[in-house]
Amino acid sequence: MIIKRLGDDMNIIIKSVEHDSEDGINFIVVEFFVDGDYYRHALEDERFLDRSSLDLDSDTLDAVQQALYAFIDAHAVSTELYDIDDLSHQAKLLGYRLGTRYVLDQLGETVQLVEVTDRYRKMVISFNDRPECAFWLRGQLADPLLEEGPVKRVNANIPKPLHDDFKAMCVRRGVDMQDVLTELIIGWMK
Repeated sequence: MIIKRLGDDMNIIIKSVEHDSEDGINFIVVEFFVDGDYYRHALEDERFLDRSSLDLDSDTLDAVQQALYAFIDAHAVSTELYDIDDLSHQAKLLGYRLGTRYVLDQLGETVQLVEVTDRYRKMVISFNDRPECAFWLRGQLADPLLEEGPVKRVNANIPKPLHDDFKAMCVRRGVDMQDVLTELIIGWMK
């Protein structure tokens, strides 16, 4: 995309706009070139350049922002950081760990964690928005003192080498075999 700037031609190329995360904090990253110089930049509020952290003049920043909007629209890039289905999956996993059933209800921007039984639905906690819910769920799932709810043993006959490889992979990745199996079962039930 060629943008005119005070009689000059300025070449702005948006390479990609994609989701990224660090320490469980999700953000959107844009990679772009301005006159051949490469930039990788985390967006603010999902769609905006953080102008204070870029060493570009105001006209150039305006042009990059316009090119960014055009790229996001042309490629139908989702800038929604926290997908409600992913959060619901985490809530369900937390419920299974605690021996109950949790679902998430979204009312406007507000997200509610709801306990579901055969007889009632009870709100457990309410969040102002999805990021707040995501941080809370992440903290709950990472808590080493999280009490295990009632469990039921599952027996399955699988080949010993498969079991040994699975166990070794879980150790290498630092995950609990029980959590991985729970994730697999939840995924299979979808």
